[in-house]
Amino acid sequence: MDNLSGRREEFPDVINEIIDKKIRPYSRYLTMFLEDSFIERTSNWIERIFGDLAPKSLKNKFKTLRGFLSRLNLKLKRWDSRNAIL
Repeated sequence: MDNLSGRREEFPDVINEIIDKKIRPYSRYLTMFLEDSFIERTSNWIERIFGDLAPKSLKNKFKTLRGFLSRLNLKLKRWDSRNAIL
């Protein structure tokens, strides 16, 4: 947060407003897992299930923008084919 505070003038007012309202009040909680080893890195149970159940090859596809966009494109094509009005 200190790094962001020193660079406020580099960001548009909208970004500074988001940082002040949405990130700064919770910044202590966002990094608390670094200080307390009993707190998991993610408390989002859906994210943890996906991380545990998805095969490594699928998880690796989401690590690059190209992989993510190709996966999204396939999902959109599948949705279009299922929901097309004939």
